[in-house]
Amino acid sequence: MVYLPRAFRVDDLAQLHAHIAQCGLATLVTTGAAGPLASHVPMLLDAAAGGHGRLLGHLARANAQWQESDPSKPALAIFMGPDAYVSPSWYPSKAESGRVVPTWNYAVVHALGPVRFFDDAAELRALVDRLTDRHERGRSKPWQTTDAPERFIESQLKAIVGFEIVISGIEGKYKLSQNRAEPDQAERQSNGDEQQEPFHPALRARRSALPTTSSDELDIAAAATSGVASPAIATRVLASSVRSCRYVTISARLTVRFPLSSYYSVVRMRTLERAMQALEQQNP
Repeated sequence: MVYLPRAFRVDDLAQLHAHIAQCGLATLVTTGAAGPLASHVPMLLDAAAGGHGRLLGHLARANAQWQESDPSKPALAIFMGPDAYVSPSWYPSKAESGRVVPTWNYAVVHALGPVRFFDDAAELRALVDRLTDRHERGRSKPWQTTDAPERFIESQLKAIVGFEIVISGIEGKYKLSQNRAEPDQAERQSNGDEQQEPFHPALRARRSALPTTSSDELDIAAAATSGVASPAIATRVLASSVRSCRYVTISARLTVRFPLSSYYSVVRMRTLERAMQALEQQNP
């Protein structure tokens, strides 16, 4: 559904559902004879329905998407969370090496599944009541559909068409600079007289919700020089155990950065071998 490097992948279903629940507006994408069709609409999530949940929403009856969508093709619902531009000036590494470029951080969830459109009056009324309750709840004087004349509500229901998506696939992407060095992931970095925040508060909240992991810093020097393992053995063992590592500490003065993708296992091995050779030269 979306380009998804492992560093940015979110698999926890409860977290994905929480993201959906926090989004007020989603994008419904379907396929028609002439190509993609898209509408921006609020959706409800029934988390307990099916294995991944169920989405509900409605379109204006005048919106041709419900008529032109191919029912044999899955629909895609996109729930875009907070996003923010990230300037290279916010990275401490800019001053160290200059090897930085701008990027954009964001949090998004994609849900895929077959779509069913419906115009049953009772089903539509239940949907509209639920949507109203969700967005009016918490107000000092919440509006209800019963506040309007019944005949008026009935006429409004005739002007919409509901849809249901039983989720067959769901994935989350939280691109929050996890692939940057720890100093570059800091929340704030001075930039001249201006104090900048590279992370939108809502993005920081998303990042803090991610599962915590160890720093993945392994002291190869200790393993190689203490007699516990030879440099060659330490290289092979550690190369197989750093699939998710960002950095591996070789010595107090040497830290090696690794790609996050498992496709770079050869690169990791060669990098470790070069680091071990450098270490052996430092400690003959």
